[in-house]
Amino acid sequence: MPLEGLQIGRYQLLRLLGRGAMSEVYLAEDVRIQQQVAIKVLRNEATSQLYEYKARDVAQLFQHEAMAIARLDHPNILPLYDYGELSASGSTFLYLVMPLRPEGSLAQWLGQRSKSEWLSPQDVTHFVRQAASALQHAHDHSIIHQDVKPSNFLLRRNEGNPNLPDLLLADFGIAKLMTATVIASQAIQGTPAYMAPEQWKGDAQSATDQYALGIMVYQMLTGRLPFLGTQQQMMYLHFHAQPERPSTLNPRLPPELDDIVLCTLAKRPEDRFPSIAAFAQALQQAVQSMNASAVMNTPSRFESKYISATLAISEAEALYGTNRTLILAGGQPISVSLPPGISNGQVIPLEGQYPSEGNDNPTTRLLLTIAVTRTEEDALTFLSDSDELTIQGGFPFRSGRPAVISRPQRPSWVRRVLLVVFAFLIVLVSTELFFLARQNKGSSGVDAAGATATAIAITDPYTHSGKLELDDPLSNNSQGHTWQEGVDSSGAACQFAGGVYHATQPQKGQFHACFAQSTDFNDFVYQVQMTIFSGDYGGIVFCADSANSTFYLFRIGRDGSFSLNLYVDPNPAHAQKLSQGVPASLSHTDLNQVILLAVVVQHGIIHLYVNQQKIASVNDGTYTHGQIGIVAGNAGNSADIGFSNAKVWKL
Repeated sequence: MPLEGLQIGRYQLLRLLGRGAMSEVYLAEDVRIQQQVAIKVLRNEATSQLYEYKARDVAQLFQHEAMAIARLDHPNILPLYDYGELSASGSTFLYLVMPLRPEGSLAQWLGQRSKSEWLSPQDVTHFVRQAASALQHAHDHSIIHQDVKPSNFLLRRNEGNPNLPDLLLADFGIAKLMTATVIASQAIQGTPAYMAPEQWKGDAQSATDQYALGIMVYQMLTGRLPFLGTQQQMMYLHFHAQPERPSTLNPRLPPELDDIVLCTLAKRPEDRFPSIAAFAQALQQAVQSMNASAVMNTPSRFESKYISATLAISEAEALYGTNRTLILAGGQPISVSLPPGISNGQVIPLEGQYPSEGNDNPTTRLLLTIAVTRTEEDALTFLSDSDELTIQGGFPFRSGRPAVISRPQRPSWVRRVLLVVFAFLIVLVSTELFFLARQNKGSSGVDAAGATATAIAITDPYTHSGKLELDDPLSNNSQGHTWQEGVDSSGAACQFAGGVYHATQPQKGQFHACFAQSTDFNDFVYQVQMTIFSGDYGGIVFCADSANSTFYLFRIGRDGSFSLNLYVDPNPAHAQKLSQGVPASLSHTDLNQVILLAVVVQHGIIHLYVNQQKIASVNDGTYTHGQIGIVAGNAGNSADIGFSNAKVWKL
């Protein structure tokens, strides 16, 4: 119902200014002093539901939170003048009274700029400094905003710089008030484009506001949001997808800013900066270093306060967690504990006073970017943009300058003997590979430089006769096999995230298949590693025609059961079950357990393998060739199945 002309105490509502998801904002006048103000009123449909559910408790909670917000006193927070309840036409409304800011919002100000016109890092820092200061003040008073976005920052003219206004954080705590007052519906509150993973779970904390501010910074630096889509798609992307580095969208940005922004967008709150003020300080230091470098035409001094480095770990370490020791140039060790489930590209901030060699100023922060590699040997790699770090016992790779490494201990006589045996085996294997290369010279190709390259035939572990034709780590889509990516209308998705290819299916009773569209194999071995992060079953598809939804599906369930099904058209009811059972080698499948699935297809016979053990054979030649793919299944639990290291041998 329209409220224009209504009198609320000493305030008279003049006209509607705007409407949100659960509230309306009116221009009003304080008739006592003839001052215009803005009044936010929770809509009738929202408050009517609230007051059907413990109305007295809701009103008390609203009053308690409003009083807490009213006590906030900060130059970049829009103050709260008054609050209360309004009864009109038999309905009860909740309202808040705030100053009127006719200059508009940051969202409007950004919208008036050209989409191709990026804000400079200096201008972004101006806004971040004020926004972070306001949010930190609220966090210090145990208040979380939960809806940080450009439209909730109002503008105030900056007399010293009219082209760059100051910010006033509006609706502070309103999202929290709404969340608390809609307990009955358990609705998720917030704006999907800016919501951290924990907020989707209803567990907002101070780091949640930092994540949203990081989204804003990403948007201001690149001109776009990191994630776009429907609400279901947004939720999946915020949980699983890694944003592009801002410098790939805006080449004027230095890598240091990438690391800082992406740190705020870490999936886990504890992996972000320890406070929103620390984020603003790191960003300001980086931009100041950029300015100093530009003016002095000297290398940036950013590293004296901030070290950015990359630590490579194996897939097993990423899955189960690990402990590493990094050594500074002066010999100071830094212990790093990596939690289970860490993702490729995840940035971990390390706080502390780290003295740098030849530098009187201590390094106050280390940004450690995780690179998940495919082999244990690669896990010894440590990449850094600074001479101040190494990894204990590892092999730092550095381009153009030496690395600092700790002094190795002398090997014992047992290790010496083992090294001699190992060297002998290397010579033996190298000799065998040399002759294999000579024998396979007829299948050699030409490399990019025009030189002849000899292909070595590596046999498969199942028939020991297949030649490796596809070797894809499934960390991204760069291998040329055109794995499907994207989210469909039901929320099911195919997505590269964290160095793994994910298939997800949120819909109960359905599965979702993701195909490598540029593949077509006949008489082959197909093998892939599968990890069930959530859901009921996963599997692989082969001899597929994705355009017509025809394929074989080999699936493994959480209960250890398996089945091989033949799909002859898009209707799942027409599928034929060719084999099923519970192999003794796989009594059950735990979450996060890595399983090796494989099929051998040759001359109309299909052999099924789990962890390199055959579990069944089927005679069926309905399809003899086609695409390969992977599957996530939901029999009652939302499914997220990860796949890696796909291989195909041609028989």
